[in-house]
Amino acid sequence: MPGSEVTFFSLQPIRLEYSCYSELLSKEMSLNSDDWVKLSDTCDSSNGTLRQRLVQKGIDCDWVESLRRVRHYDLWVNLNPMKAFNAELDVLNHDNSEFKFLNHFTLDRDKSGYFLCFDSSNYLFLIVYKLVLSCAEKVNGIDDQFKLQLDSLYRNIRDLLVVDPVNENHDVPIWTKSIRSFCISKAYRAYSSVVKLNRSDLYVGNNTGYIAAFFSSSFCSDPIFSSVNRDDFLQHNHFIDRVNEEKAAFRNLDILEDKESQDLFLGWRHSTVWGVEQDKCRWLLSLMIHLQCHYFTCHLFYKAYLEELFADIRYETKRRRNLDYYLTLFDHLVLTFQNLYYLRERFLNEIKPIYREAYDKMESYWGLDGDYKSIEKAISFCKDSVDRKLQIADSLVQKRQSNILFFLAIVQIFSFIGIFSDYFNFFSIDVIKSHKEVYIILEHYLLPVLFASASLALIVTYSDRAISSAKYLIRGLSTKRKK
Repeated sequence: MPGSEVTFFSLQPIRLEYSCYSELLSKEMSLNSDDWVKLSDTCDSSNGTLRQRLVQKGIDCDWVESLRRVRHYDLWVNLNPMKAFNAELDVLNHDNSEFKFLNHFTLDRDKSGYFLCFDSSNYLFLIVYKLVLSCAEKVNGIDDQFKLQLDSLYRNIRDLLVVDPVNENHDVPIWTKSIRSFCISKAYRAYSSVVKLNRSDLYVGNNTGYIAAFFSSSFCSDPIFSSVNRDDFLQHNHFIDRVNEEKAAFRNLDILEDKESQDLFLGWRHSTVWGVEQDKCRWLLSLMIHLQCHYFTCHLFYKAYLEELFADIRYETKRRRNLDYYLTLFDHLVLTFQNLYYLRERFLNEIKPIYREAYDKMESYWGLDGDYKSIEKAISFCKDSVDRKLQIADSLVQKRQSNILFFLAIVQIFSFIGIFSDYFNFFSIDVIKSHKEVYIILEHYLLPVLFASASLALIVTYSDRAISSAKYLIRGLSTKRKK
């Protein structure tokens, strides 16, 4: 049944411990041009050298070209052969109790594979798996067993790529493991050139892997599959999505030209693109990759990192040095997050309205628009909290200094008493009285000189405290004015 294909992509981030990730935000990463190609820096599709390199590695040139149309999307693609590990796919095409759904499909080894991406705006490595299924020759119609396999198709594909202990999927095939291991090694070499980390700091998390299914127009128009009820198919495969409430909104997107034969549902865990022309499918995949990178960055780094930071700063009340560090850190987080949001806007300004509409719908459905606001508010709140704690620490220091100065003032009072006592005793000495000229000079000028010296000493003693108090007052007033 030639041409009746469905292509699955799985987008899977390589997670990095956020303590290491936070250090990356102040670094500049560059990748080896022999192993990587930066799409925004390359020439157009007439660049024969680039196309030859991509074809040689088995990477879809048309898909790369669709990414490159977005000039400001700083995405790198690794040039390792896409089918480097495909010998290990053969086991999936054999009778295997774990993958019975392949009895009705043939896994196309020549078209399947993977590629590794690096989103430099998010400092994130993303594994993109590609599995191409075609209908097995023995399928002559949709029987009950085949319909049952269609209804659980996405779940079965996900089990090949994602470890999900909650749904009792505790392992993945050796093909997936080999790709993971290779990609993590690539990411480790790139990260370790910038920050100090262990290989164990990099991993693919459980229950991580977004599945996007692209059903070719020939697949959808084939007499066998044209009778498939799309609503039922979406309902069974998007079992965690609000299909009935949201399907109409997705079908009204302008990217669908023929709403009778085409369908689109950009769900929470899976996406379905049904009967849409290839060029638009490539654009949609580009949008999903960009959106997934932002989603993973917000959820795997910013939210988790802020949660730990907030737990730390709650107990920091007196250690001024640590609070200064946190204040500097939050200033940096504000800048990096604002830059991330700016890059998102720059990306969206480069795409056509029909794709912007699809992107906005997907972003809203995933709740990312709310995440941006909540993260920005959390960073600002944590920064203000640290600033308030710094003011408390300053007030404690000021109080301690006041107590010390009060003690010094008492000592100085007693010192003055001793000075005056010595002063009057001095003029009662017979030797001093016998020298009348000296006696007159000392009698008129010694007390003022001693008083002036004592006053100068007091001024010097209190000047530092007065200056720091003024600075503290000015900072407090400026903080209130900002609020």
